[in-house]
Amino acid sequence: MPSHAGASLVHAQTLAIAMARRCGLSALLALVVMVGAARDACATGGYYTEAQAQAGQTLFGAKCAICHGDNLQGKAGPALAGQQFLSVSQYQQLNADYLYLFMSKQMPQNAPGSLSKTQYLDALAYILKVNGYPSGKQPLTADNKRLTQIKIEPTGTSQQSER
Repeated sequence: MPSHAGASLVHAQTLAIAMARRCGLSALLALVVMVGAARDACATGGYYTEAQAQAGQTLFGAKCAICHGDNLQGKAGPALAGQQFLSVSQYQQLNADYLYLFMSKQMPQNAPGSLSKTQYLDALAYILKVNGYPSGKQPLTADNKRLTQIKIEPTGTSQQSER
């Protein structure tokens, strides 16, 4: 009987190793898919269209600059561009989805949630542009899976004019 128990133990260990390998491969595959999706955003040339960023700049000037400054440098409201903004955002692990949700529920301060989904996305596209994120052929959408992949962190190519 001991040899039968030993064989069962070896079989169980072999089965456990095979399952661990499958789980490991599944986890690796999931990681590759996530990295690929993030890379696809850049491979298509960027995260938003130039038209969105232009519309966002116009909207920002009309609705947001009074608090956040003409160059997103901050005034009564916090800065939305530059190394300090990006460093704090990176430290807090913010992503574009967080910014979009916050903006769409809390901004503008005198009329929270009063803009359309398109206007909030345009403003976000403008913020991304000023912070050095590239434009492309695909418009920025409210797809939170895609937005969560856009980490707000220093890119080294901020377009904020220093004053």
